[in-house]
Amino acid sequence: MNGRPTKLCIEDQALLCLSYWRKYRILFHVATSYDVSEPAVSRISRHIEDCLIQSNLFNLPKKLPEAESIH
Repeated sequence: MNGRPTKLCIEDQALLCLSYWRKYRILFHVATSYDVSEPAVSRISRHIEDCLIQSNLFNLPKKLPEAESIH
């Protein structure tokens, strides 16, 4: 990650992302839980997403399914 290093270890960064993605919590609540700023949460989640995508072990759908088809 470029810029100022985060005070969270990589494991905590992964947990931060998982809690953000799992419950779609707002950045403020995630930031408060991990004692970091909202921009830090955004940077960390973007960094972790980029790493997962670059690993080629994960892929994201090009288009999300329509709401009616989700059960």
